[in-house]
Amino acid sequence: MGISISKLYDVCAEYNLSKADFNTCAVLNNWHSLGSELEEAVRDSQEASKKYQRPFVLQDSYAFNESITKLFYDKAYADEMLDFYRNTILPRASEKSTLASKIRGWLYRQRLYWGEP
Repeated sequence: MGISISKLYDVCAEYNLSKADFNTCAVLNNWHSLGSELEEAVRDSQEASKKYQRPFVLQDSYAFNESITKLFYDKAYADEMLDFYRNTILPRASEKSTLASKIRGWLYRQRLYWGEP
């Protein structure tokens, strides 16, 4: 159901998403891969985060924590990213990759890993 991570990099590179927005798309893609209904997964996560009042902290970068916090607590952001994932990422991912998109995806992946120049 979800798309490959390399395809996700290719599409996100085309739109030059921030690291936080890329991480949000990756989370949505993982939920989609597990067969979860996306709106239901986001809603359940938002309800659980409010119920337990715990900050979502991992050893990963600040951008990951920021994106998850926004996804769980900011309904407008969650709706915007769900819409972007469904109406932009998924249709673009079904198109055939070109060499240019693969190179752009590779460069984007390097930029996310090593940070902004």
